[in-house]
Amino acid sequence: MVRCVNIIYRARNAEAAPYIPAHFLCPISLDWLVNPVTTPSGITSPRGELELWVSENGTDPIARSRLATSEVIPNLAVATAVHYHRAHHTIFNFMC
Repeated sequence: MVRCVNIIYRARNAEAAPYIPAHFLCPISLDWLVNPVTTPSGITSPRGELELWVSENGTDPIARSRLATSEVIPNLAVATAVHYHRAHHTIFNFMC
């Protein structure tokens, strides 16, 4: 009986590892999508990661087609969803 109580106590007091949905992660760096933008091919990436890739390669990092940074548009829906998830579903303190 004491063993069961100890297991229950440990389980109730354990901190769960934060779950990060895969669609909230950058396909290039596998980090959070911060300041997400979408390419004409429909790929969403953080603006900084995408601009760095385009300046070095001149292509869409996934589709490999020619790409200029002026062709990307902000993805406000993803930005809002990521911000909400980070604020309400993880144990991190963050600024984004």
